[in-house]
Amino acid sequence: MKKEARRLPDTKPFVEHLSDLRYTLLKSICCVLIAMLGCFFFAPQLFAWLKKPLMIMLETDTITPESLLLTLNPTGAFIMAVKISFHVGLMIALPFVLAFFCLFLLPALKEHELKTLWPIVFSGSLLFVGGILFCYYTVLPASLHFLWAFAGWLNVQNAWTLEYYISFVLRFLLVFGIAFEMPLVLLMFIWLNILSPIQLKNARKGVILGIFILAAILTPPDIFTQIMLAIPLIMLYEATLWVSYFLSKKTRANTDKKERNLR
Repeated sequence: MKKEARRLPDTKPFVEHLSDLRYTLLKSICCVLIAMLGCFFFAPQLFAWLKKPLMIMLETDTITPESLLLTLNPTGAFIMAVKISFHVGLMIALPFVLAFFCLFLLPALKEHELKTLWPIVFSGSLLFVGGILFCYYTVLPASLHFLWAFAGWLNVQNAWTLEYYISFVLRFLLVFGIAFEMPLVLLMFIWLNILSPIQLKNARKGVILGIFILAAILTPPDIFTQIMLAIPLIMLYEATLWVSYFLSKKTRANTDKKERNLR
């Protein structure tokens, strides 16, 4: 009770809150720009990393990725380097941006809420990176192989350009990284009492259907890639359901304990 009493509510004027928010946004933008600038100097290595799934797919083919990924634009290579630097820099800066916004929210949080804040930031970053790595090592090679083989099945020669390939790969990685944040979003809704574990359980069939529809929209039009996105999301949803039951049970136990102490 004494610890709760020490934390006074934030009574700053509204204008000061806007100033703090502007400062937080400025720090976040600067963090992204610094990460982007740092990534720009490693653009060749990052490009080689993004090109690796294509090289593995074509290692037995007479066409090499170097002769395949052509650019028709004099500034194509530079734009590609900027695009890669921005997206990778954004991924690297994400944990710091989340930390900045958490620091902005600190004065408005209670003692028990602070204990769950930093685990949320860590879990969100871990899920985002996990989604990117899962896509890179499993889904992306399979999708590239399907699209390459499908063009051959139609007797169409593949001549992928640099711009289209990089845009496709980066969009694919970001889609999986963002999609893997679903458990964190659901747990935050439960934490805010917007949802309950019972509601999640009752909505299971609708959520699974929605996941398959979302996978069909976000991935190329092959059933294999859609399933590769849908299955981990369904597994994450089930894991979220079990975690939500555990957190709900723990919250009820803490509430009962406080009520007994008050008596």
